[in-house]
Amino acid sequence: MLRYVKTQSRRTDCQLLAIQEQGQTFYPSLHHTAIHQDAPVGDRKTFCEHVHDLYHLVLYTRHQGGYSRCGKIISTIPGTLALVWPGQPHDFITCRKTAVYSEITFAYESPSGKSLSIPFDQLLSLYSGLPVLLGDLLQLSEDKTNHLNSLLIQLTDFANSPSDYSFYLRQKTLGRIFDFLIESSQQQKSVSETQDYRIHQAKCYIESHYTESLSIESLAKSAGMSKGYFFRQFKQTFQISPSMYHQQLRMEAAKTLLRCSHLQGKEIAARCGYENPFFFCRVFKKYTGMTPLTFRKKSIQLPFQSTEQLR
Repeated sequence: MLRYVKTQSRRTDCQLLAIQEQGQTFYPSLHHTAIHQDAPVGDRKTFCEHVHDLYHLVLYTRHQGGYSRCGKIISTIPGTLALVWPGQPHDFITCRKTAVYSEITFAYESPSGKSLSIPFDQLLSLYSGLPVLLGDLLQLSEDKTNHLNSLLIQLTDFANSPSDYSFYLRQKTLGRIFDFLIESSQQQKSVSETQDYRIHQAKCYIESHYTESLSIESLAKSAGMSKGYFFRQFKQTFQISPSMYHQQLRMEAAKTLLRCSHLQGKEIAARCGYENPFFFCRVFKKYTGMTPLTFRKKSIQLPFQSTEQLR
């Protein structure tokens, strides 16, 4: 295990990564690092949830484990990246199990000794000038896990060297870690935008083919998603399931035909995609609380009301 523990006082002569906030300038101060930590290390008081003015970046590299944040146990696997910021109760030791992780702990401090206490996303937004949305937990691919761990190793190596040039390289490497996180945020945003577009495309497809028999499997496949994920995303976006939206379109079309045409029930059922008129009647009654015939009679009695009033 490779480690670094802060031994020198705070330095402000290197302006790299300095952040302006609330009229003050804050500088990064590395407190400690640990590479491939496989045994409890630290003060006994940190072996339970605790709070301080420090930022933690913890990358799990081997085996399964977990950590505690705000009273909640969170499971981890290789590639899990946990981000903790000042003011958040946390514990990385007691739930470790057999997990191995690498971490960096740092603060952002002003020359007067005040610590910056803002979420990780906000810190990276101030650093980059970009909107950053990462949250507090990421799951990285094997390649990204190895890349980030190599940056943590480099940072630790530079931190253990006393030269001024190594100090500069240490700050620069911390900036590369920030860049890695910002890039991950932008990639997540791109994926989210793509998925949002596909969900809306699926909705448009249902609207254009509501008379056809549509399955969740086929809709999910066209959107490039698994069945379960597509179902959850569609419902989250539109507050209705794909199948219920499909049925809603059919029922609204049936109500329009009942109001505005003299078509028989079986013809309306066929136009709305129902081969069995009896099944259509059962679905319609369940949806509106009345049979198609009753709905038509009530609509005829109110010829001047708008469509919205009849719903």
